[in-house]
Amino acid sequence: MDLLVFDTSALLNFGHRGELAPLLKKLSGEYKLLTTPGARDELTDPKRKEYYADFLGRHFTVQSAAGSPFSLATFARLTRTIDPGEITVMTLAKEINGMAVLDETAARGEAKALDLRFTGTLGLLHQALQRKWLGVLASPMTMGRPLTTNTTSNRFSTLPA
Repeated sequence: MDLLVFDTSALLNFGHRGELAPLLKKLSGEYKLLTTPGARDELTDPKRKEYYADFLGRHFTVQSAAGSPFSLATFARLTRTIDPGEITVMTLAKEINGMAVLDETAARGEAKALDLRFTGTLGLLHQALQRKWLGVLASPMTMGRPLTTNTTSNRFSTLPA
């Protein structure tokens, strides 16, 4: 079973949209869904603390990396370009040979430079549409709330079939 390691922005995109819960169920049938304590700790809205604790408990395993697969120089560069949650996600993904789920442009650039496998929220939605996991009524265009990501890429990353 392949492993998906979600960063905070992807957790927020899936967590704020109850319409995507069926997709998490489908994904968990094919992938182990993980996040890190660093990503979890970035979910800081005190009004939604209980909601996200329940959301993470239902869909994700929170796991830390055992060590750092990156050199000290690489780690220093990462701390200057991306946030701590993204670093923990990339560290775990590298360690377990999982796929990082990243939406921010800078994080995706670093993942590419480190030769990590990655996708994003839009890539997961694209896969779901290809596999007919989401009907037309549940597609992002008809939800009434467009996805909000910080990526400037127009490419869809897809997961292996």
